[in-house]
Amino acid sequence: MAAQQRECRVHPLIEGQRLHARAVALIDLPLKILISEDGQGTVWVSYNGPEYLLERHGLPGNFLQNIAAVATLAAGAAG
Repeated sequence: MAAQQRECRVHPLIEGQRLHARAVALIDLPLKILISEDGQGTVWVSYNGPEYLLERHGLPGNFLQNIAAVATLAAGAAG
């Protein structure tokens, strides 16, 4: 079977906005959990929730299942 090639053209302004949105999302991906202890010995577990990341970066709803594990991991770290 011969190789197929497909070309798709998008308006440069739209493509630029899409690339910028992806680049900004890289700030939060991969997911991070911050664990810190304050002066009184209280341990804090902090992370950006999956719903917040979807809203912040305009990610598609089906992406939620890919990042939902962060809440489970943070809960496990908190004990």
